[in-house]
Amino acid sequence: MSKQERVEQANCRFCSKSVRRSNLKRHEQICIRSETPVDMESPPLSSVTHAQLSSSVAEATENIMELHTSYTADELCEFLRTSFPEIPQEVRLPVVIAATTAARRASVLHNVYCANFQSPDPSKRAFAAESHSALSFWALGLRMKMRFVKERLQTSNPSEVTVAAVSAQSATDGTVSAIVESASVVENLLKS
Repeated sequence: MSKQERVEQANCRFCSKSVRRSNLKRHEQICIRSETPVDMESPPLSSVTHAQLSSSVAEATENIMELHTSYTADELCEFLRTSFPEIPQEVRLPVVIAATTAARRASVLHNVYCANFQSPDPSKRAFAAESHSALSFWALGLRMKMRFVKERLQTSNPSEVTVAAVSAQSATDGTVSAIVESASVVENLLKS
């Protein structure tokens, strides 16, 4: 095999077989179809617990974001059918729509920040900062509402709020570094 032929080769994610790049997508679709029987049915929505479904949807959403060969709703629903059969059929399209909409929104906010954070226009810089702030808070994922933070923000200095938020969050799930990062964003916003 020549060097040129090796460059045009890629490995299938499902069977690890080396195929031409031009045939990779078709090959992977064949692998997906051959791995899961066509008559395989998803469980009814009522038989899946809320915790199981939530966990599967979260994992499926992250996997959808890593698929760089599938961009249509049909392809992504097929991916969910084969890779996450525990997600009921009636939930698959909403999962695809929600995941891709959220990814698109995050991409837009990131692009707004990158294009405007050094703009000479103060309103564009402010919008960029707000976009960056929104992304930093969503990077934390879903959180429990902390009742004391709102009251403390009004009465104490920002560094005390940072310490309180860090200690409260680390007591629940141990993600201190992410909280410190977002708490410093809050602290900077309070200073301005």
